[in-house]
Amino acid sequence: MTAESLRRAGNPAAAVDMCRDALIRFPGHLSARVTLGWALLDMGKLDEARLEFEAVRRQAPDNLAAIRGLAKLHTLHDGDGFQEYEEAAGDPGAGQHHAVAGRTKVRPYKKLFYTFYLPAGVAELADALA
Repeated sequence: MTAESLRRAGNPAAAVDMCRDALIRFPGHLSARVTLGWALLDMGKLDEARLEFEAVRRQAPDNLAAIRGLAKLHTLHDGDGFQEYEEAAGDPGAGQHHAVAGRTKVRPYKKLFYTFYLPAGVAELADALA
């Protein structure tokens, strides 16, 4: 079982342990760091989660999972409706970004050759972090 599957199954503590073990051996493994950030966020350890997402952004500024994690932290702090986005979009990690069209305000966020449709607040945060 992967750390991400443990996290999604409702066991973020086990995911944190697995990611930290992996990062000891492979400190540059960005996927482990992203999953660690999300697991920490799931556990309410927001400051620790922010550090992980920011570490990923330093190495990979266009990492959408880290941008989304930072956006969620930002909206949890400011309370501007990220939960509505998640309910409308389902699991964005499963490629369902298009599901928000017509239900939530979205705007295109262009990076390199790709266009992502992100909720307005998330898109602005991604621009600010770039």
